[in-house]
Amino acid sequence: MTEPIGIYLHIPFCLSRCLYCDFVSSTGDDGELSAYVDRLILEINSFDTGGARVKVDSIFFGGGTPSRLSFSQLGRILDAVRAKFEVLADCETTVEVNPATYSEGYFDRLHSLGVNRLSIGLQSIHENELRALGRRHTYSDFLECFASARQAGFDNISVDIMLGIPHQTEASLEATLSELIRLAPEHISAYMLIIEEGTPFAKMKDTLALPNESQERKMYFDTDNRLISADYCHYEVSNFSKRGYESRHNLKYWTLTDYIGFGPSAHSCYLGKRFYNTSDIHAYMTEDFGNIRFTECDGAYGEDEYIMLKLRTVYGFEFEDFRRRFGYDFREGREDELSDLELFQLAFITDRGITLTPQGFFLSNSAIVKLLK
Repeated sequence: MTEPIGIYLHIPFCLSRCLYCDFVSSTGDDGELSAYVDRLILEINSFDTGGARVKVDSIFFGGGTPSRLSFSQLGRILDAVRAKFEVLADCETTVEVNPATYSEGYFDRLHSLGVNRLSIGLQSIHENELRALGRRHTYSDFLECFASARQAGFDNISVDIMLGIPHQTEASLEATLSELIRLAPEHISAYMLIIEEGTPFAKMKDTLALPNESQERKMYFDTDNRLISADYCHYEVSNFSKRGYESRHNLKYWTLTDYIGFGPSAHSCYLGKRFYNTSDIHAYMTEDFGNIRFTECDGAYGEDEYIMLKLRTVYGFEFEDFRRRFGYDFREGREDELSDLELFQLAFITDRGITLTPQGFFLSNSAIVKLLK
């Protein structure tokens, strides 16, 4: 293997569980966090690379709330990754941060570890919207967090916001977007709220003060227009960046580049195999690593995954690349579906390939489903 891979490290601990979250996470005490770090390092050390020094150019600490880990715990995990893999000098190393968990000096110490990118969860600048989501931080917490990160030398910061959340209006979203543009992070993720089964929101959905479908649609396109006018590129369905600041790690998922995930529920695509860990934290902490990893399929990516992932980005895919992978012309048998996508302005289709339009991004699930066989 010559192309560098990505490493994902799942940290499944939060101060409290947000009302919309369906990720694998736990509140956990200090003892549980310490034991988990030991276990995660053991999994990294145990991973079979076939004796190769595999090159790595992106490391992503996700969660949960990775910023609940101490400086020394994060350092130990990074040391384990660097001992096992060949981490390149320009590796993009990201830590997700909850503004309610950072402390003074934390970002200086992160920077000294080689962390060079932060992903900070803002969601909204409005206290009523944050409370409705079950978030622990305030907008003031976020501002202090963001300023501290800048002072520590971080020049690659991503900020998460959410659209279509309880009590949100077009005006309140505009205020959030205006503040973000003023702060000028290098990257912005703007996620539509999806109410997942098994979450508190699923039980409350009939009583939630949610925007209607028409308002959600306008919020999505208002976000698109405002951020593009502020020189952000809308390069993936939910992601915007300044030029050159696209998330290197997340692009691996969408462009079908190999990555390895460590921790409960972490997925991997490596050397033609897709596999994933158990989502049961207790099983992860107690069972043999051979038992917690499950083979999902023999092939790294099938046609459906290729189409769904590639079309999430502004780059789409070329028909020749599809033919090389799957042995036939993508357009064969899809003539009517492709014609419909063009007719309803959901896709740009040329002789070379296909990408979704902004309207196609908003309706990506239904647009992409039309192309699956």
